[in-house]
Amino acid sequence: MVSKSMIFALFVFAFLLFSGCAGILGNNGGTTGNGGSGIATAPSYSGGVAGLEKAQSAPSVAPMPPTSSDSSVTPPTQLVDTSGKMVVKTGDMQIVVPEHTLDSKLNELRGIVSASNGQIDSISYSEGDSWKEYTLNVRVPPTAFESLSDKLKTVGTLKSMNTNTEDVTLQWIDREARINNLQTERDRLLELYNRSAEVKDILLVEQELTRVQSDLDSEKAQQTALERQVSLSSLSITLREESPVVQGSLLASLSDIVSAFIGALSFGIIMLAGLLGFGIPIAIALLIVCVIVKLLWDYFTRGKNISMPKIPQVSLGNQAQGSAGSQLDKAKKK
Repeated sequence: MVSKSMIFALFVFAFLLFSGCAGILGNNGGTTGNGGSGIATAPSYSGGVAGLEKAQSAPSVAPMPPTSSDSSVTPPTQLVDTSGKMVVKTGDMQIVVPEHTLDSKLNELRGIVSASNGQIDSISYSEGDSWKEYTLNVRVPPTAFESLSDKLKTVGTLKSMNTNTEDVTLQWIDREARINNLQTERDRLLELYNRSAEVKDILLVEQELTRVQSDLDSEKAQQTALERQVSLSSLSITLREESPVVQGSLLASLSDIVSAFIGALSFGIIMLAGLLGFGIPIAIALLIVCVIVKLLWDYFTRGKNISMPKIPQVSLGNQAQGSAGSQLDKAKKK
């Protein structure tokens, strides 16, 4: 029979074995969860950045605002006009100046632009047979746009002028809202990046950060360009000098006549050289052929053309009349 001491020992051994298995299971559970001890490995998440964000969400991270225009966003006060709108002003004008005054009028125009706190972005020059001109792209503050146009009319004769205004207030507000949304999304991705543990999660967040930062830089650049268009109005000025039409047409006609004469003379010389180059050999060949044909003709026709002596033919009637006449003459003499 089994003694009581042996039964007690088996009971203690079974208890210890059960306790050890429970401890191992508890440690394994700690490594896969947030609590427990041991070496913890970062869990993997499905669903890309959205799944990673959901798994690592914290109350301190604000939710992403919707991408839409924010009514609380207002344009800067220095970029709005008296009506509170952001307006882009553009225009173009053509001014004709007297002959031989183009350069002096250009200097006068530069002085007017400088006095209006404007700047000249570019100058180009072109000319034709009866005209020459400068084209200037000028930028001035919106408040000086109208006054500058009036001052430029005194430089010469105004031939044409066009102005245009465009309200870009809503466009600026929409772009500003997109910039704010992208900045918020970038900040939230940075928090996810700092909390990511696995390499694949870090790479995924970096990819999204690159995309968001690229969109943010593009929106800011377009916003800056729009603000520059509002802060400085654009005006294209054409300064033109024209020569008398009659003089220009006469010179053009003489030039055309001389060019036509030289062209015809050159063509005639080329044709004559061509005829001489090809005509002389052909003429020599034809002459040789004619000589050969003439010699052959004389050779074959030499023995056939023999001339026969001609016998005078006297009719009997004429002889009788002649003898009768001679006898009559003799009778008269007697």
